[in-house]
Amino acid sequence: MFSFLDFDAADNVGDDVGDTAQHSEYFRFLSLQSVLAFLMGFGWIGFAGVREWHLNAWLSFVIAVVAGAAFMALSMWLMFQVKKLNKVREAICITP
Repeated sequence: MFSFLDFDAADNVGDDVGDTAQHSEYFRFLSLQSVLAFLMGFGWIGFAGVREWHLNAWLSFVIAVVAGAAFMALSMWLMFQVKKLNKVREAICITP
């Protein structure tokens, strides 16, 4: 359960010090942030579909699932871009 939510990330700090390339490319598809982004997009669009756009429940559900997946993909893409920026920062030796 904890490996699914990535709460055990501190357990392997310092392991495989020479093998940083493998860990820098690693990205979880189902992170807590991406699941919360899905739920947020699903809820917003689902509520808007039923209340504001006066769609039936099934059509609103389908549109909400698509919107939730888009929010999830956007969240994952943004985190991937942040990780790429971090690699660039490490490559030019900028320390925080």
